[in-house]
Amino acid sequence: MTAVLSLPARHRYVGTLDKTAAESLAAAIVAGVPVLIISGAYGPVLAEESIGWYDHRFSRRDWPCWLLEGMPRDRNGGARVQTVVGFCARSTDYANLFR
Repeated sequence: MTAVLSLPARHRYVGTLDKTAAESLAAAIVAGVPVLIISGAYGPVLAEESIGWYDHRFSRRDWPCWLLEGMPRDRNGGARVQTVVGFCARSTDYANLFR
């Protein structure tokens, strides 16, 4: 049996886009900016929140609309979110979510 290693969400993803955004992501975290990552298996998670390995592509159909639409506010302690910056490929469900 293989142990499931948990890592902070920001270290879990290692694709080209993730590597490209890593420096900006780290700078935002150091600056105290709340960083939210949309996980295919875990849904909205904070960048420093530990998650295990998984193999599941994000699909908007897997998550209730109210959860995804309210996530910046809900995961930021109810504070009003004035700006959202997203890193994603244009032709994905992630991009459709941001639109």
